[in-house]
Amino acid sequence: GAFPWIAAVGVFGLAGAIVLAPEFFLELLGKDATLTGRTEIWEAAIRQGELKPMWGYGYGVLWDHMRGFYPGAWIAHQSGFIAGHAHNSWIEVWLALGWVGLALWSLYWLVVMGQAIGAAYRHPGAYLALPLLVMISLRSLTEVPTFDYHDGEWTLFVTMGAALVLGWRELDRAP
Repeated sequence: GAFPWIAAVGVFGLAGAIVLAPEFFLELLGKDATLTGRTEIWEAAIRQGELKPMWGYGYGVLWDHMRGFYPGAWIAHQSGFIAGHAHNSWIEVWLALGWVGLALWSLYWLVVMGQAIGAAYRHPGAYLALPLLVMISLRSLTEVPTFDYHDGEWTLFVTMGAALVLGWRELDRAP
């Protein structure tokens, strides 16, 4: 039918318009080109992270505002406001755990996403996992659900990841 072609032309047309006039679409969403200040945080966080690139500052240390001086103070100074996190999971993991931790997290993410893609072809139960993991991964570009033990998205990511890595199997049913 014609619907898939119309939908494809619509999607590509919208994508082209967004690429050619991003300010217009950002304004429609009530955002600015800095993604509401996130790019300033990213720049300042990357400058701070370059001071301890291999091992990072440690989990949860960078944003400890309760101390008189904390490493996040330079990020606040350079970005112009106090942030509670890096507003990007990948930068956050690098700041906390350095290149070593980021490499391990990236490997885990690749394994989970690979398992989700493979499972989507084999098991109907994976139809939930793949879109959910993609959504969490996309959100991690502007927020920090990664390694946040009280974040529901992180809990879902880890749960789905464990289920995918362990594999799908039927439960034993007692007679």
